[in-house]
Amino acid sequence: MNKGIKGFIYRIQESDEGTKRKWLIILSSVSSVIVIGLWAVYLNFTTTSAIAANSMNNKKPGFFKIFSTGASVVSGKTATGLANSYVYFSDKAKSQNKFLINKEDHNFIYQEIKPLPNRQLP
Repeated sequence: MNKGIKGFIYRIQESDEGTKRKWLIILSSVSSVIVIGLWAVYLNFTTTSAIAANSMNNKKPGFFKIFSTGASVVSGKTATGLANSYVYFSDKAKSQNKFLINKEDHNFIYQEIKPLPNRQLP
């Protein structure tokens, strides 16, 4: 059998390019079908065991239950955040800024500077 496979591969190697291309397509297709078939068998085995395990442990909530719980939590937190933001911004809008500037208190002259002596211009 090993001699037959080696001889077959040797004949393909020695043939022309058209024959090589034909055998490339045929052998690639066959190997792809084998790989996809093995994957399908594996997928069927794992989904069957997962379905059996889920039927034994049927106390888990479904998609819609989880989705509705998540939506209610998110909407509650969003409503709380919006209410807090409204209160914060309404307080900021109602507040007033007051600026009181007394000229006597702020003369902007540094007190410890020695005065410059007067010079006569030439």
